[in-house]
Amino acid sequence: MRGRSKDNLNLFNDPSIVKLLDSSQTLSDSFEFSGSVERVNTDKSKEEYTLLISDKCLYFLKNKIEHLKLPITNVLGITKLLKHNSKDIIIHINTEYDWYLESKHTEEIINFIKLNYLHLTHKKLPIYGVKDKIEEYISSNKISNISSESCIIPNCMSNVKCRLYYCLRR
Repeated sequence: MRGRSKDNLNLFNDPSIVKLLDSSQTLSDSFEFSGSVERVNTDKSKEEYTLLISDKCLYFLKNKIEHLKLPITNVLGITKLLKHNSKDIIIHINTEYDWYLESKHTEEIINFIKLNYLHLTHKKLPIYGVKDKIEEYISSNKISNISSESCIIPNCMSNVKCRLYYCLRR
């Protein structure tokens, strides 16, 4: 989303965030999105995070402290629940646990990630849609350098409940 940003939480000029990003040497990143998300854990409990998306990375913050920094190139795909007004998505990651998130900014999050992924890799990011039971597609085991074959992502060739999206709405 070159040239566009959506700072829902007004964090891009927050001194504590600027200091945090300066300390992690990310000032070369162009920040494009901030928003609140809830991570849904395997026991169905939820944790509140702030998500910052730059042109290169995803930053999950807790109380304005960096919890996790993920290069966008480590994202294997995104699964979204197709129910009307659903807030559920799973971000599949090749070096980390998958992140099952709920957010009112789901579509914006998907769009920022997929366009930045395309810009960085020159490849389309697989976006999967499932009708129900999104939690069945979470890889909860952290395996260093796992491949896309060992991630639990919808197999659209054999699963009629799944739909693969490659849309690039600009």
